[in-house]
Amino acid sequence: MLNLFYSILSGLLLSFSWPESGFFPLIFIAFIPLLNLEESLSSVIKKKFSASLFLYVLLSFFIFNIITTYWIYHATLFGAIMAFLINSLLMTCAFYLFHVIKFYLGKRLGLLSFILIWVSMEYIHLNWDLSWPWLTLGNVFANFPSLIQWYEYTGVLGGSFWVLSVNVLLFRLIKYKREKLNFFSLIFMFFTPVLISLYMYYNFNDTQYNKINVVIGQPNIDPYKDKFVIDPKKQIDDFIEYASSEIKQETQLLLGPETMLQESIWENKIESSYSIQALRSLQNKLPNLNILIGASSYNIVSKNKNNKYSVREFLNSKDLYEAYNSAIFLPDSGDIEIYHKTELVPGVETTPFPWLFNKVAAFSVDLGGISGSLGDYNKLNTFKNKELNILPLICYESIYGELASSKF
Repeated sequence: MLNLFYSILSGLLLSFSWPESGFFPLIFIAFIPLLNLEESLSSVIKKKFSASLFLYVLLSFFIFNIITTYWIYHATLFGAIMAFLINSLLMTCAFYLFHVIKFYLGKRLGLLSFILIWVSMEYIHLNWDLSWPWLTLGNVFANFPSLIQWYEYTGVLGGSFWVLSVNVLLFRLIKYKREKLNFFSLIFMFFTPVLISLYMYYNFNDTQYNKINVVIGQPNIDPYKDKFVIDPKKQIDDFIEYASSEIKQETQLLLGPETMLQESIWENKIESSYSIQALRSLQNKLPNLNILIGASSYNIVSKNKNNKYSVREFLNSKDLYEAYNSAIFLPDSGDIEIYHKTELVPGVETTPFPWLFNKVAAFSVDLGGISGSLGDYNKLNTFKNKELNILPLICYESIYGELASSKF
């Protein structure tokens, strides 16, 4: 019964430390019940393979996944269940591998391996076909950027390493009280990143950068019921209407959300689309205004296109095309530029392991817009115009902290 309590407690501590769910400092003790559970079962079972340990750990991470990402069920119950199970299993396997290594190498190296294995798992999870970055541990500080300015150098995985290190040191301090060195190591590991970050945050000099006037428009349309039902022309007209109420003559940039333009824009004749013409009309009234907005776009591709999984064929011809989740930049002067999202959401925008699962792609999660395998070919990485230098990041994409800006 105590082991079940440890399992549930860790799941709840992880869940209620998450942004918008609870109190982030809980993350620094969230793994301690699980580590204690593993220690207790190891002393009783005394073997490397334990089905009971696996199930207890799985329950803990399943609770974590359900509470923090329950919202997926709004799109599809099947997709939500699969996301919960796959992510929970991956976390459980990482923790169980630590248990096996600890069985052979002992407590000290075993606990060190726990940190390294978990961070390695998160790195792989960010880069394979079933990528799922939401529950990367370093994301827990998302609402407190003043504490993680050092992500500029380490990326979000540095935060994961910090969280796990504090958990392990605190566990050792509680479990093995005689190890006085653990106390000083814990104090150092906990406070050093915080002090470095606060120093960076409050000593950031923003006078070296040009400041611009920006308006961000968010239409607040229900993505599950209304977004893909309301006429695309009405959506862009409404967007321009309420954005215009905030735009001034000195405004240099108007930002619109992902897939705001739902007109099925063909890139080879983009200037002829209603949405683009409406935005151009707005620019004619405000000659200094640049616009960056999300769109669902399409492009004709050649028949020797290599990526056969994203290429589609027209119903009534042999011609081929690709669909994209795009960011469209309308500069105040010059040609339109287009960026295609490259980090695609598995099951929503791309079929994971298409050589294996392409035949069951019909079961993919449909969150609206263009579903299925999208194209990800890009000619550019940034939009540049005069003093503007914009890195477009569409939902789910990550730069791993490489271009993180202080005091952002």
